[in-house]
Amino acid sequence: MAGEAVLRKRFEQARDDGSLPEGVEPRVLATYVTALSQGIAVEAASGTPRADLDAMIDLALERLPWE
Repeated sequence: MAGEAVLRKRFEQARDDGSLPEGVEPRVLATYVTALSQGIAVEAASGTPRADLDAMIDLALERLPWE
């Protein structure tokens, strides 16, 4: 997927500049973020309330490996 490739490249840059923690694989992280966004899109299309979608997004952002 094009979007996943763009994310992977950006995560590679973050790894190279030291802002992505050691041991985090950019390719895997890009796949993870893509899967999360697709899942949230499915939930939204299924009628999940906005507050619940926002809560899922907040939880996902808290779990990303940022320093």
